[in-house]
Amino acid sequence: MARLCLLFILSASCATLIKSKGHPHRYLTSSFERSVEDGSDLIVSAKLSRKTRLSGGESWLLSADKIISGTDQFKNVNLILYETQSTKASVGDRLLIKGAYSAFEHARNPGNFDLHFYYQVRHIDGIIDPISINVTKKVRIPYREMICRLSEKADGILVNTAGEEDGGVLSSILLGNKGMIDADIKELYQKSGIAHILAISGLHLSLIGAGLYSLLKKAGTAYPTRFLITAVVLFIYTSLIGLQIAIIRALIMLGMRLAAHGFGRAFDPVTAIALSATIILLRNPWYLWDASFQLSFTAICAIYLMLPWMRLINSSAKRVTNKRQRIAKAVSESLICSFSVFALGLPALTWHYFEITPASVLINLLVIPMLSVILYASVIGVAAGLVLPVIGEYCAIPLILISKCGIRIYQMIC
Repeated sequence: MARLCLLFILSASCATLIKSKGHPHRYLTSSFERSVEDGSDLIVSAKLSRKTRLSGGESWLLSADKIISGTDQFKNVNLILYETQSTKASVGDRLLIKGAYSAFEHARNPGNFDLHFYYQVRHIDGIIDPISINVTKKVRIPYREMICRLSEKADGILVNTAGEEDGGVLSSILLGNKGMIDADIKELYQKSGIAHILAISGLHLSLIGAGLYSLLKKAGTAYPTRFLITAVVLFIYTSLIGLQIAIIRALIMLGMRLAAHGFGRAFDPVTAIALSATIILLRNPWYLWDASFQLSFTAICAIYLMLPWMRLINSSAKRVTNKRQRIAKAVSESLICSFSVFALGLPALTWHYFEITPASVLINLLVIPMLSVILYASVIGVAAGLVLPVIGEYCAIPLILISKCGIRIYQMIC
């Protein structure tokens, strides 16, 4: 299975490179973008697919089934709309929008973020600047809107308890809402090489999913019960944060791990990594050249593939006999893990961002262990605030304050 998947990944790599003549980031352009000029007036009939809270309003993802531009008509186009007019629309509603179109820009200089490729690989074709927004049909069962409001309420609990600055960071770590992070804090994390904790990654999902599964196992629940409870919790959580590349990878790998445990089989990380990459690339082979895809898979490959070899070298030392030696070995293995992730991700970092932080090897030694404390405290605190009436938010205060202290320590370390 792993060999077949690796063969497919290699074929996808060759095919996309040949098709783009060695420039995948410049090649990918939709037919809609090629046909419509910047500034063109559009009439869009679309479904509101997703809402993301920003500091000055909301970002809407529109799934358009019909777009009129002059005498031309287009179907199945996705657009971004930055809504600042407080229009009351629910996720799933049908909208009629009039506005001006603008395409995403390519990176002008090496090391700049390529906004165009990022959105094109996710099948989003541009931005519409609205002149008018009308709701033509309300959704009957607003499940997605309920999830959206649940996310907004959770975000409100974090911000109200931890403050706007620290609450914005916690909201990004827990809910993937990066629109509320202070620009200076975001730059501080980026310069220190720990910006990965601000994005929902496989680490977040593994901590929540594997942590819940282990807790249920210790409580003595049967395998089908704990598997089902874990699956339901992860379904609700991924509905809140959205299915990003790292989340899809983590879900597939975690599902294979839990299934292996249930069937009494060994979990093979190589097969899990290769299969999850293949499933993502079957959806869109151009993801292969996306920074988030490369960094997610280089990190997980470093943990599962490089680390065992480096541990083997480390184990050639004397046998551990006392507590001090055990601590030294644990620190040594953590350092090896951090260095492995940095080393394997180095080509992708230098290619996409033209900037590296060697100190991140040491910084992550302190940051990653603390992340589990911050994440678990925030999850339990937000869950208490959402579930318990009246007293919920008061119960959440001490837990979220623990997370707030963790965020302040992060800033001191950076």
